[in-house]
Amino acid sequence: KPQFFVVSGAFLIFALLFLVSNAKYADTPKLSEMDGRVQLGISYVQGGGAPMVGIGMLKDVLKEDPTNKYALWTLGTFSQQSGQHDKAILRFEDLLNIETEKEERVNIYTALEFSYINTDQVNRALLLHEKMLEEFKSDSTLVSMIKERNREIRNKFINVKKD
Repeated sequence: KPQFFVVSGAFLIFALLFLVSNAKYADTPKLSEMDGRVQLGISYVQGGGAPMVGIGMLKDVLKEDPTNKYALWTLGTFSQQSGQHDKAILRFEDLLNIETEKEERVNIYTALEFSYINTDQVNRALLLHEKMLEEFKSDSTLVSMIKERNREIRNKFINVKKD
């Protein structure tokens, strides 16, 4: 009989631990099938084995869901990393046409500005700042940062003194 209590006690403890761990993971958001495919595509690109297979997977996700923010952002950043800023611009402009949260929009604008500057489209970067100032006018900290960045770009690219 003591062995029965030990075995049943061990089983009870195991069952409780299993239930607690399942409850913990039940609240964890599950990836959508599309997001899983995006992550797999990222692993192909970053794993070094077959980057074009990964890019193809990301593009396939966009064929099925042209508003998939995760795939658009990922393709945009991969385009920037490979110096294909013209492609990055298209991805980030598409992202801005999709409903996104404020923090996401700030990141998209920042990435877009980076690609504009890297393709010598300084005026478009400055126009982007105007759009940002209007959109985020209620956030004084962000407005200050945008104005400062605007000054930096103007000083670096426009107000350059010629000898």
